[in-house]
Amino acid sequence: MPVRCAPQPTCFAMPAPLPVALLGFGGADRHALVAALEAAALRTPAYCSVLGVDDARLVIAAAGQPEVRSLLRTLGRGEDAVFVSTRVPLDPAQALRQLDGLLARREAEAQARAVASRALLVDDSEIALHYLRRQLEPRGVQADLARHSDRALDLLAQQAYGVVFLDLDLGEESRVDGLTLCQQIRTRLIYPGGQPPRVVMVSAFNDPVHRVRGALAGAEGFLGKPLDARALGRLLQCFGLGDAAVPRARRRGPPP
Repeated sequence: MPVRCAPQPTCFAMPAPLPVALLGFGGADRHALVAALEAAALRTPAYCSVLGVDDARLVIAAAGQPEVRSLLRTLGRGEDAVFVSTRVPLDPAQALRQLDGLLARREAEAQARAVASRALLVDDSEIALHYLRRQLEPRGVQADLARHSDRALDLLAQQAYGVVFLDLDLGEESRVDGLTLCQQIRTRLIYPGGQPPRVVMVSAFNDPVHRVRGALAGAEGFLGKPLDARALGRLLQCFGLGDAAVPRARRRGPPP
């Protein structure tokens, strides 16, 4: 008999079991799945069985039953379900492994989204850095700041980023200019998260020659200074990042 998730004793600091609904099963198969879910209440991830789909975070559904798939589509819960065949002897342990796999994929996707929406801004101008950050944050992109190339490389070694906004001229404090740093970023072999970030050059030298030089160094975008907020929005939209719309109250003119 399905039971509702019981609260965990506070002394164990265990995460609450994830409620799971069963669809399309009857008799011995249903009892076996309920028993497996109840036995999984103290593992990680932990599960428990609930009666209704509305009360469930996840669903185990019987495969090969069109009405079950139709119901899940109607409820908008298709992405919350794993499907188990009833044409062969049911393996409750395999059903739990499928749930574990679904959660692992969701966690990986969430981490990928978090990385994609985190940016590193590299510029020797503190005014330019804070202005660009103010433009990015309302669009859902969180930013870290670096005033020179060494600081940028240190941050890149510690934190995964989806994109780096990089000034062409990094000033006297940097050991390399923006083009050289771009090349280093694109050719590094190890990054937190495993993937190198995209690089967008940001420069007052906004002409075809410098755009070509940026592309040859590995940049995937180029923005001129003073920064055009609409051009930034189009670039983020092209990259699939953030929200292209900016609240009017946060719109400001370009920095001096």
